[in-house]
Amino acid sequence: MTELTISTLAQQFRLHPDAVQFFLGARLAQLKNDAKSLSDLRETMPAPLFHQITYNLDHVRRGKILCDIALTKIGKRDNPKVLDIGCGIGGTLVAFGDAGFTLCGIELSESRAEICKKNLGFNNYSADIYDVDLCVQGLDEKFDVVVCNSVIEHVNDPAAMIRTFKDLLTPGGVVIMGVANCEALGNALSDPHYGMFGLTYTPPGVAEALYRLLNGSQSYSVTEWKTIEWYRRQIERSVGFAELVYIDSDNRDLSAVPSLLKRLGDSFESAVKNEKLDRTPDLKNDLISATAEYMGDVCHNYASAVASNLPPDIFIDRYIRKSFQIVGSLKD
Repeated sequence: MTELTISTLAQQFRLHPDAVQFFLGARLAQLKNDAKSLSDLRETMPAPLFHQITYNLDHVRRGKILCDIALTKIGKRDNPKVLDIGCGIGGTLVAFGDAGFTLCGIELSESRAEICKKNLGFNNYSADIYDVDLCVQGLDEKFDVVVCNSVIEHVNDPAAMIRTFKDLLTPGGVVIMGVANCEALGNALSDPHYGMFGLTYTPPGVAEALYRLLNGSQSYSVTEWKTIEWYRRQIERSVGFAELVYIDSDNRDLSAVPSLLKRLGDSFESAVKNEKLDRTPDLKNDLISATAEYMGDVCHNYASAVASNLPPDIFIDRYIRKSFQIVGSLKD
């Protein structure tokens, strides 16, 4: 991977070159040719790799989607202020900076916080970045918008963090919390963080043990998955109102379920035949039990939806749509 290609990606995605290298990590070794444009880059690699790389770098565009949601909720305000919890490399903050917000973030990783500051400077912005664990302590400031995107599943006490949202918001302010749907069939097949089967529906200890056994790594950052409805209720209790916003382009319906169930069965069969699981019978039995319960719930609700005893939209939200933004509004 040459400096020319890194520069191409940096300019295209509005990321500091260090942010490109930091975020892509080992994938950089797979980019061997110079590229002066995304079209050049697309021609040098398999389509799935190109899609994965561009998606992972597309932080500012995805941040703009969140910013647009926020602006429709809070309307025009003088000197609006945003807090991005788990701001990472700062792409979401750049998008809010474009909309005229004063920028603040929380980032517990020192290395990510440094990259975030570089990335903001690359786009002629700056932000106050705090090292605060909201599960333990609050923050004595108010914000018009609080963003918490793909963070809540990594914290030790999600209910405690969500309770702080009310104290962080100005009257009429909004919180936007993005979270993957742990009940979705697509996430059961390939979880959103590690691409592994079975991690989203198994109990936390089982999921971590499976990951460490089958992946050969000790680094597992998900503490526990909760259902989308659980998260929505927690936000509603905190700020007074919460709704689900679906922003992905996946519009599959009930007709997709049979093939998804077949893939789920095939993935389960492959997993339980893994020799490593044979050497850990208790873990294997835990996976069997969790899979039987999950597939039973899916099949029961699918049958109810097909028979019109369950509205199809409810089934689709619960088992097909892979992620949601949960938008909570604090009353004036």
